Amino acid sequence: MLQVRLFLQLGLLSAWCGKVKGAVIARQVAAESSSITEWGATCTERMLTINLERTSRQNFTLDSYGHDVFFALTNKEILISGSYNLSTRTCIPAINSQADTIQLLAHGATYTKNMWDFAYQPERYSWTKKMNEAGFPTMAFDLIGAGNSSRPDAMREVQTQAHVETVRQLIERLRNGEIDGHEYKKVIFVGFSIGAAIGNSIGTQYPTAADQLVLLGVSWYSAYIFPALLLMLRSEANQIDPMRFGNFPDLYTTMPSRVTRQFSHLYGDFDPGVEEPDYRDLDADTVGEATSFTFHCGEAPYYTGPVFLALGNNDVTFCGPTCGDHHLEVYTKFPAASNHDPHTYPNTGHNILLHRTGAQMMNDVLAFITRNN
Repeated sequence: MLQVRLFLQLGLLSAWCGKVKGAVIARQVAAESSSITEWGATCTERMLTINLERTSRQNFTLDSYGHDVFFALTNKEILISGSYNLSTRTCIPAINSQADTIQLLAHGATYTKNMWDFAYQPERYSWTKKMNEAGFPTMAFDLIGAGNSSRPDAMREVQTQAHVETVRQLIERLRNGEIDGHEYKKVIFVGFSIGAAIGNSIGTQYPTAADQLVLLGVSWYSAYIFPALLLMLRSEANQIDPMRFGNFPDLYTTMPSRVTRQFSHLYGDFDPGVEEPDYRDLDADTVGEATSFTFHCGEAPYYTGPVFLALGNNDVTFCGPTCGDHHLEVYTKFPAASNHDPHTYPNTGHNILLHRTGAQMMNDVLAFITRNN
């Protein structure tokens, strides 16, 4: 067991944050259900089918391993063609004052789409509630490999470029009215952690896809990423908790305890009441994601829309002891952006939303997207 854990931790150390032409086709599956939230929004759960087509020149299989696999992942390639279920939740406000603009929400590693509608004190912690009440529709989704979406091979299929291609297609379909029948004129991409790395890569590879980028919990400073990942004590989810994760395939990894969860995502000024519901929603990420995601954190020279960046000043993974001026790198990484709005939040860890500063951060984002809409 120790050997497995060390192997996986060393594998996770291999990464975190040109134009790749990956054909991603999504089509809606009929199954859906709707409900009304306490704030009056209509939320519809839909399962979409995502088809990813191989972009690598090599003919990889699910048994492939070695340098070629590693370099294909880091080169932003799709290794294997496949068809996957994608679980989504679209929430339309009761007063739909921003009906032509939708926020597309991508969660972080070991989270699910539920992070955007947090179960504890939604009046304080629910992103969906906040944005719906401001008139903005939202669509959250489980990344392939997370939540209620498919859980395919954790090395060769569930990796960052697959998420980038999925997001590109979702944006296209939202604009074409192929998901809920409404043709959205503007799509605001919001991503947390690996979700933010995906947004960074959208800005790089597909600079006209999203109208605005909101990046939460990510930086381009990598000195503390590898030691932080080691201290999270990640190993295979099906070994950590067989009752909870026993049906997860191998190489899906997670954190073993509430203590390691707090270490990775919380710091300083937070309500202890957030810890239990956050741990209940603990999911897994994959070796493929960990190997590839840092290669999606880079310069986006042709993105010309506005970009918002938020960091907890004590984000142990992306900052270390303090963020200093790392958030200001957004000016050089997005040199052509029409507007830059970087923020750090004091006494706050990786998941800003779960801190007392989260409410201020949501207010800042709302002001930003309204100003630039």
